[in-house]
Amino acid sequence: MAVFLSYSSRDREFVTRLADELRRAGIEVWLDEAELRVGDNLLRIENGIRTSRCLLLAWSNASAKSPWVARELEAARRIGGIRILPIVLDDVVQQPPDVVFADFRDRVRYRRTVAKLINAILEQPTPMLLQARQAVLRVKSEFPLAGEIFWRIAAGCRHSLPSGEHSRLDLRGCHSG
Repeated sequence: MAVFLSYSSRDREFVTRLADELRRAGIEVWLDEAELRVGDNLLRIENGIRTSRCLLLAWSNASAKSPWVARELEAARRIGGIRILPIVLDDVVQQPPDVVFADFRDRVRYRRTVAKLINAILEQPTPMLLQARQAVLRVKSEFPLAGEIFWRIAAGCRHSLPSGEHSRLDLRGCHSG
């Protein structure tokens, strides 16, 4: 799956780093500095958008004022069928389009936000939800009794354990009131 990165040249350092992360995840990235050469027709930009499934809109104070970013966003809307995924880079005054965005303002959470963005591009569940489902399945398969207790506690049926299982467990604090 190809993504087109729309950004202001002032945000190039961040966008280049992000493009490298996406490529390591196996995502094909259309980035102007990698795709365009001196003398190329600027219609190549629109062709890059047309051949992408997503347009990543790197939203910042600089890109909100960029005529090129506005042009690329308009081209994606005109072409149609291209998901627009805004990524917010700073405390931009003008908000991105009315959709949930990847928030890169908190650099401490960079890795987590990259993972969420990759999952959005690939249209996969968020990592936390996926990890929770995997953990529940693992408990249920590897520890059937513990899995049973977990589900009964969650359902409010703490005292109703499978017969004969009480002797193997310490149930202090797990009695229904």
